[in-house]
This record gives sequence, structure tokens and C-alpha cells, in this order.
Amino acid sequence: MDTCNMDGAETILGEISEDGLPSSYKLFERYPYVYKYFDDWILIKTNADNTEISEIIVKKRSKKHVETCNW
Repeated sequence: MDTCNMDGAETILGEISEDGLPSSYKLFERYPYVYKYFDDWILIKTNADNTEISEIIVKKRSKKHVETCNW
């Protein structure tokens, strides 16, 4: 992985962290354009028991809305 990108990621994580954990509120305050880029809805996939999140899927915002169940 590119060191430059990792440094950038570490910087961003530091800027949006609160009490040592990343905060979605701080992400929104500091980088609101990220929220404007992605669709308002996300898809969360879990394991068979629904006890762990295995994947979070986001998609780019589009003019035509596509229902999350059709992703």
C-alpha cells in the first residue's frame, strides 16, 4: 500500500476521531462533500446469524433513485 495514502488516511482518522474512535458526526462536519457524493442509503450485509457485519455497501448518488434492495 502507498505510504502517502496511508499517511493521508491516518491524518483523516485523527481529524474525525473522538475519544480514540472515528465519529461519523465529525466526518460530516469536516468532510461534508463525502456525504453529498454518496447516496443517502447504505446496504449492510451480515453473517448468517446476523451477529456480525460482513460488509457495508455504499453507492454514488445518482439523479435517478434506485431502491437499495435492487443494488
